[in-house]
Amino acid sequence: MLREKSKVLMASAIAMSLALTGCSGGESEQPEPGANAVLDQTPVTLTMATLGSGISDEEFKTMIADPVKAKYPFITVEYRKYQQGENFESMITAGFIPDMIYSGILDVPVLQKLDMQLDLNPLIKKYDVNLNDFESSTIEMIKRYGDKGQIYSMPFSLGFPILLYNKDIFDRFGIAYPKDGMTWPETIELARKVTKTVDGISYKGIGAMVASRLSLTMLQEKYDASGKAKLTTESWKQAMDIYRQLRMIPGNEGNPSEKMFRDNKNVAMMATFNGGLGLLEENYKAGDVFNWDMVTFPSMPGKPLEVDTPLQIMTISAQSKYSDQAFLALKAITSKENQMAMSKAARPAVLKDDAIKKAFGQDYASLKGKNIAAPFKHKHQPINRGNVYDNLVNPEINKAADEIVKGEKDINTALREAEERANKSIASYSK
Repeated sequence: MLREKSKVLMASAIAMSLALTGCSGGESEQPEPGANAVLDQTPVTLTMATLGSGISDEEFKTMIADPVKAKYPFITVEYRKYQQGENFESMITAGFIPDMIYSGILDVPVLQKLDMQLDLNPLIKKYDVNLNDFESSTIEMIKRYGDKGQIYSMPFSLGFPILLYNKDIFDRFGIAYPKDGMTWPETIELARKVTKTVDGISYKGIGAMVASRLSLTMLQEKYDASGKAKLTTESWKQAMDIYRQLRMIPGNEGNPSEKMFRDNKNVAMMATFNGGLGLLEENYKAGDVFNWDMVTFPSMPGKPLEVDTPLQIMTISAQSKYSDQAFLALKAITSKENQMAMSKAARPAVLKDDAIKKAFGQDYASLKGKNIAAPFKHKHQPINRGNVYDNLVNPEINKAADEIVKGEKDINTALREAEERANKSIASYSK
């Protein structure tokens, strides 16, 4: 099985790493400090790598390295970037083991496959971290990956889906702006009204993420209890029908991009994530200003304001020599002071603190006067558990969606065939 092969590669990588460092068993040469002992403050350098989710150099400096150094001067965190042609797994099998990993919650199966995650329960108890201080959905998502109560990660930042809109386009056509709490059918109907060609300019009603990601935001389960793909439910058919309507608005073909919304300014609405706010801020600083705002992400009928919870997490490698220092780094990163600074820089905090939420986006000039209360009206649901098979199933979902949009197959046939192809791939992968 691929999992067994991965373990062999992982064991070889760890052995190589330990031989180079002259250590034994992946543990610190110093005795583990007791619960009441003072941690040895000998200067250490921790390495951090990323998996799936990216982070800019500036974000790493201001949100991770600097706050850790300020809180614990003896700890330095360095960002280990990938070399040309390298990825996380090839880096590991080549012998480099980072102390910490920054990733998205859906990337956890890769870490599990490589047996890299340290159970943080003992460190949480030792350093008196109260998990009740965190948004409950973030901890619930993390706990889903610990079959025996293990906690393998700490929340870093909470994402949110959002609906951006260009007020100038709605003003031009005399149509009322989008509002908080809209459903997908209401949003699609509004998009039809602003999809027009005027004075040679083609105005697009709405752009959205690909079908596999949008269906996740629509809270669709991909697997049954046995781990097989489950894509033929009535709920999936409803989600795919909404996607079909979204993509088949006359004049809106091609799924307009976020860049078109931001730069060309000919897209009326954009269903996206909060990461787009940073790009809008960059445009604002460059003098490219236009009249946009945001409302809550469209919800499925009967599930008002319910959306998934995109979550970035921090994990400590089970093979790290500096697990205590790495956990202290995570404690600094998730402190109220740092989460407040992140919130001001439009990174949604993972703590429940209302003052932190109210500070959201204060450092972004482009957000002045915007509907920044919208993201916090969502009822965040724990995201469906990521699976090592996602890279096999997601392309089949997207293929089925394209077949439906192009009229090549009806929804029932496209989903049934996608499920069959996905399960065939899963069966081959598992051998």
